[in-house]
Order: sequence, then C-alpha cells, then structure tokens
Amino acid sequence: MDKRLLSDKRQLRYGYEIEIKNLLDRDIKCEVHDHIPASRHEKIKIKLEQAQPAPNEQSDLHLLEWHLSLPANSEQTIKYEYMVEHPRGLRVTGLMD
Repeated sequence: MDKRLLSDKRQLRYGYEIEIKNLLDRDIKCEVHDHIPASRHEKIKIKLEQAQPAPNEQSDLHLLEWHLSLPANSEQTIKYEYMVEHPRGLRVTGLMD
C-alpha cells in the first residue's frame, strides 16, 4: 500500500498478486474472479490502475474476471493495483490502512 496527499485529497494504492498453478499433466482453462472495492460515496473515487494480464471483463461494480489457459505443470501470476482517492477529512472504513 502506498499513501499520498495531494492538496486536500488522500490517495491510497493497493496491489495484489494471485498465483495459479496447474499441477495436472494436461492443459487446462480456468476462470479467476476477484473484485476491487466499489464506493457508495460520491467523493470516494476508486480506479483500477493496472492489471497484468488485463482482465477479460470488468463490470461497473468493479468485478474482475480473467479467462486463462495454462499448459500442463505450469503457473501464472495475475497482478493488479487500484487507487482509492478521497478528501483528507473524510473517514473511510473497510480498507486496510
């Protein structure tokens, strides 16, 4: 997590890694579902900053979905970061700080 203050705004950056391993002796296809927070407050902005690989789908509710093909006995890592921006004086709950 990275914290920044810009004027009266506070920015929090969060990053995650998901490791997928195919332990089978054959190729597989899999789906990975995850999400980033969704704000119910108009002054709290949440944005997916980067994702490797890019998700195949991203909904308005910040649901992320990847469709992956993994060769036999291989692994792949999904990495993504998102930014939460809000006024410094606004108390935000539900996030790691």
